[in-house]
This record gives sequence, structure tokens and C-alpha cells, in this order.
Amino acid sequence: RKRPLRCARQWGKKANTTNTNPPKSRAGVVRAIDHLTNTASAGGTPAPKGPKESTRATLQEGIELYMKTHFLDMHGAAVFEADDKFHIVLAGVKLNLRNYWAGSWTSTWTLAGTQLMGTVKVHGHYFEDGNVQLQVSKDVPAITVDGGSDLVKSTVTAISEAEQVVQRGLEESYQNMSETTLQAIRRVMPITRTKMTWNLAAHRMTSQLRK
Repeated sequence: RKRPLRCARQWGKKANTTNTNPPKSRAGVVRAIDHLTNTASAGGTPAPKGPKESTRATLQEGIELYMKTHFLDMHGAAVFEADDKFHIVLAGVKLNLRNYWAGSWTSTWTLAGTQLMGTVKVHGHYFEDGNVQLQVSKDVPAITVDGGSDLVKSTVTAISEAEQVVQRGLEESYQNMSETTLQAIRRVMPITRTKMTWNLAAHRMTSQLRK
């Protein structure tokens, strides 16, 4: 619930509001945010509307449908219009604190005319008896989408395909991670600089002698 709120903040200034008062695109209001408690105030004032409000609203609906189809419960999306561009923010969070892990998927996109470009960020965190994190940031080069009446559908499709490429890349890296990344950071020898003797009988004898 926290990350979608935080992601929406970064576009506050681009939507002609302050970073403490970002717009809530679906409700069409500007709400104050308490950065210490990460909460938004109730009510709010009407958000300024751009000349392409109808397109922005339709794009918002298309993005929300995409999020509902491909993301789990904790997700959020917002579309803002500023500087004759559309700024799109997507965020999904999955928490499993009982098993000591959490993860988030966030992406930000800028649509200028028929040119779409963005950045996808993935953050995984496992913290049982340690602190292991995976952080991935992938810049998506400009994609040309269809204009006119197909603008919204083409934009959502382009975002979906680009994020699927990132997803497949992660899955492929997981398959090779044990032989590449994890092997590279593993100690060749223990800190004692003495090789471990993997002899089960010897270890059992040592355990018995200690009793």
C-alpha cells in the first residue's frame, strides 16, 4: 500500500502541483500527503485539468484494467498530463512478512505524441537471518505507438510487451544465477583459509567426542 502512494508523488511537480500535494488522477483531486506517516488527507481540492483530459481519463482506465489483469492485490496506477505529455506510473507490491520476504515492481512511462519510453524497476528483499536484496532497473528505449483512436490500446499493449520482456529476462537470469552470480560472490575458501573436509563419519566422531 505504501509504494503506489510514493510513486505517484514523483510526478507531483509535473502535474502543476507540489510534491507534498500530488494529484489523485482517478478522483480528480489534489490531496496533502504526510511524508512521516505516508498517509493522504481525505477530501482534497479539484486537480487542474489539461486540454487532453478525455484522453488521459481513457488511458487511466486502460492502465487500470492492465494492472487488474496482470498484478496482484496491492497495486496502483496513475496517469497525469503535463507539458503536453502523459506521465504514467505503475506500482505493484507483494508482502509476505511471515516468511521474511517482500517485493515490488514499479514502472514510469512518458508518452509524448506517439513516442513512449519508460523505466522498469524491480526490488526483491529477503531478510530472515540476513539481508539479501535484488534490485533491477531497466530503461525501455522509445517505442512508437499508434495515434488517434488506437492511442490508448496501443500504449497499454506496448507497456505490457515491454514489461513482459523484463519479466522473461529475470526468469532466464534466475536459471543461470547459481552458476554465475552466486558462484562469483561465494568464498572459494572459508575465512580460516582451510578447506573443509566433507567427511560425514569424521564429523560424527568429532560430535561424539565433544559430548
